[in-house]
Amino acid sequence: MRSRVALVFALVSAILAWPAGLRAQPPGDDYPSEIEVLGQREIARQLFKDNLRDMTERLSVFESMPRFFQPLCLEVAGLAADQGKLVAERILATSREVGLGEPRAGCRANAVVIVVDDPGRMYKRLVSKRLDLVGVLPFRDVHTRRIENALRAREPVVWWSVLGTANAQGVTFNDLGLVVSQNPAASRTSAATYRPKVLTVVMYDARKLGGATLEQIADNAALHIFGMPRRQIDFSNVDLPSLLSMFAEGPDMAARSLTDFDRAYLKGLYGLGPGAFQSRVPRAVVAAYADQCEAQKSECRIQLEN
Repeated sequence: MRSRVALVFALVSAILAWPAGLRAQPPGDDYPSEIEVLGQREIARQLFKDNLRDMTERLSVFESMPRFFQPLCLEVAGLAADQGKLVAERILATSREVGLGEPRAGCRANAVVIVVDDPGRMYKRLVSKRLDLVGVLPFRDVHTRRIENALRAREPVVWWSVLGTANAQGVTFNDLGLVVSQNPAASRTSAATYRPKVLTVVMYDARKLGGATLEQIADNAALHIFGMPRRQIDFSNVDLPSLLSMFAEGPDMAARSLTDFDRAYLKGLYGLGPGAFQSRVPRAVVAAYADQCEAQKSECRIQLEN
């Protein structure tokens, strides 16, 4: 399915675990030279960069990736109580892993996961009864027509986010109700303002789940809540396993939980400061992957599929 030709089944051992300042070894030693290690690092960075480009929304290099900055306050609807609790607890565990902290008791939901037999009908109900969960176009990350087209096509998962505008001092409004920046000057690495997520809704068609486990549903939802996946992904161009491919591959063939790449993507993204340019994301993800490998004492192998 993924066909980035035969780079290798396992890219290299400890690509990212080698110290950056490793000295070249004399001929005959069983250690890679500094040039070899640096070359492997560049291959890894390019591989991550290519996968990020193919799987996440494309933004200008000078834009910042929308994401949550406040603790996640989650609601799960459409599942039995015990199932909904398991899904919620798993997503909240990922929220803590990326550093969002604990939600306050009685908080207002800023993330909703819905599993329903007729997503089209549910969407119309939200528009008529709960427009606050749909948002209006200027503040939403996707056009209404695109949501409706996805629903008509009966896609297994449909999602959208409502975005705000903020700066280092938080959201500021003038007398006309327009957002203004108290610190209008951008730096070399970050924008003056950024767009935090204030709400994300992820809706699954229960008829299209295909035997997906609750753990797969929860982790797939987490990628949509915390990240910004593309709406049409060509997985034939993707080398690194990701749970975003759950419906393309089928739940039986897909990963059973967040992959190493998925976790590195989220940790790298959320390790960046507010307003950090999109161009900084790939390096942050590679660094997060290296940290994971070191923490797990693993060989740091990147598994590629033929």
